[in-house]
Amino acid sequence: MNNTTNSTNTTNPNSNNTNPESGSVRNHRSMRMLVAIGALAVIALTACNASQRRALGEMDIHDSLASHLTRAVSDRSLSVQEPLDCTSHIHPDSHVSASCVGTASTGQAIAATYTGTADVDSEQCTAVLVVDIDSNRVVDQPFVQCFDSA
Repeated sequence: MNNTTNSTNTTNPNSNNTNPESGSVRNHRSMRMLVAIGALAVIALTACNASQRRALGEMDIHDSLASHLTRAVSDRSLSVQEPLDCTSHIHPDSHVSASCVGTASTGQAIAATYTGTADVDSEQCTAVLVVDIDSNRVVDQPFVQCFDSA
């Protein structure tokens, strides 16, 4: 007796593929998921209140000033002894004041300040950057973008 199984491929190119994992359905689901995630991200980003935006701006100013001070010290073949002592404030009238102080590896006192204005809603901050090393002014630069790092 000969046991032979015949199989025939019955794929019809004209039939509708209703498999939920088909390419077009999967792409449609992926697109809907991406749109939903994007909408949630926009909501999350705009959900900050004024004091939260100010606090985030103050962190950016802190990091920016520390970066500028470290770069100015490094440009003079020195290094910063960690940690720097930095403070930053965005006042309700948009006035920015920030300072960082520390010590260079050679023992020299280092200091930097920002004085300027910030608009946390439009994410704009401009300040005068001043850096002193051992009481000598080494940087005095107006119009520094104080939300950006060096």
